[in-house]
Amino acid sequence: MQWTFATPDTAVSHVVASYYLIEEDYAVLEDMQRADVGQLRIFLRGSGYYEFGRGVRIASTRIFLTGPFTQSMKTVVQGPVRFIGISLMPQFWGGVVNIDAASLSNSGCEAADLFGVEIEDLHAALGTIESIEEMGRLIDTFLIAKMRPIQPDHRVVIGAITRWLASATFPDLAQLYAGLALSDRQVTRIANRYFGAPPKTLARTYGALKTASSIVMSGGHIPDEAVAHYADKSHLIREVRRVTGQTPRQLVTSRSPIMRMTLHPSNFKELGFKP
Repeated sequence: MQWTFATPDTAVSHVVASYYLIEEDYAVLEDMQRADVGQLRIFLRGSGYYEFGRGVRIASTRIFLTGPFTQSMKTVVQGPVRFIGISLMPQFWGGVVNIDAASLSNSGCEAADLFGVEIEDLHAALGTIESIEEMGRLIDTFLIAKMRPIQPDHRVVIGAITRWLASATFPDLAQLYAGLALSDRQVTRIANRYFGAPPKTLARTYGALKTASSIVMSGGHIPDEAVAHYADKSHLIREVRRVTGQTPRQLVTSRSPIMRMTLHPSNFKELGFKP
């Protein structure tokens, strides 16, 4: 598999974390994808679908938008495949498309329904380009034309939630609410709008993801704070499996380079947002 990356222009870095191009000649490629931010995926060749533990399957269209995922999912790509992926920041929801992230949480939809005919033109233009760097510049231009301002008070809450999630592996919910001059209900509504889930769910998801990341980065060591946080080892294993699809042992022994790469701390770019 060939996987290359490009950095978004600074003008769109608050709505997009990164661009990536995946190319693979295999007829079928299967892998697990961790809980993650929303993605916009543009297939130039091939097709794919997401599959959840209870047999729920979501087929990907040529231009497919997913919301944030709070659990792992199986991804199946039928190739040969070539697609561009765009990892989305919280401000994408409202700053580019005017829908709540929660409306697509653990789901997805045909992106042309939201972007209009212009994204079909983008799809055609991307098919004529080889490098992800050139593709990124074209997507930059497309997104800049679509951007709209976000309410200043919402930006404040987005920043507060981001800093809170980044502050600890298992952040204290009370600290988030205490630092904002809003009701718990208002904070939850804004979290759903931009992050796709309420703060309590976000803390649980990122706590498990950070635990999984520490296990991968340390070669198998489970951090003491995770041992102290979870009720027992079985609880810890269930939470890590829920967000990665793998047990702590499997994370270390697995040959999945995608999972190991996406769990690297540098790939939690949404936690580095600065309002």
